[in-house]
Amino acid sequence: MRELVNKAKIWLGLKRPVRKLIYNNAKGETKLYLIDEPQPNDRFGNQKEQREEVGFRVYVHNKERNAIRSFRNDRVVAII
Repeated sequence: MRELVNKAKIWLGLKRPVRKLIYNNAKGETKLYLIDEPQPNDRFGNQKEQREEVGFRVYVHNKERNAIRSFRNDRVVAII
């Protein structure tokens, strides 16, 4: 029943779909995160690199509660 309610919320736009993110961090470690599906307004830039888009910020489900984390595009291995 809970799964059906979650699918209805996603369909109505009240909740984002959850995706798996495989990511190489700055230390070179490969990690798996359960994240909300990234949206265009989640992107961010870097003034030092003079780039408008270098990554995205999303809610992470399998880390500490209410965790919003930033991920660089060049370190993303896959989003499933």
